[in-house]
Amino acid sequence: MLRTLLTPLRARFDLSPKTPTTPLPPAHDDNDIAPEDFARDVMIELMRNSVENLKLAEDTRTKIQVLAEVHRILLQDAHTKDVFRELDGFLVLMSMLSNIQDRSHTFVVETKEAGAVRDRESTRLIFMNLSEAMNNIYRMQNIFRLWLATHH
Repeated sequence: MLRTLLTPLRARFDLSPKTPTTPLPPAHDDNDIAPEDFARDVMIELMRNSVENLKLAEDTRTKIQVLAEVHRILLQDAHTKDVFRELDGFLVLMSMLSNIQDRSHTFVVETKEAGAVRDRESTRLIFMNLSEAMNNIYRMQNIFRLWLATHH
């Protein structure tokens, strides 16, 4: 009896069971995002970064570059208009518009002309961004009209 307990069992089964070789279907990951949603999220993040860069911009040339980038983003995706509004983009543009100065007090003629060209370009981009950000958003258009009526 002791001998039967100590003898190994005869291997009637393989020690390593074979797994089926058919490929399993890919598991559906809930974190997968549709390409359109991913592109929209990227544009929203670009808008956030651009508005923050606009707030931090010191010189006119940088502001012009960031304003052009904001305008391009506004044209590409309508969802960025809400982000622009939420990040106080309208206030930033109004602040920039009020800070554009007359450069007639400068002494160098070339600097005066270059400053005037930069001021015109930044003013043009500010109004283009305001127009695009308010396009098809009637509530914002009414608020802007009321603001203009009370401040001018």
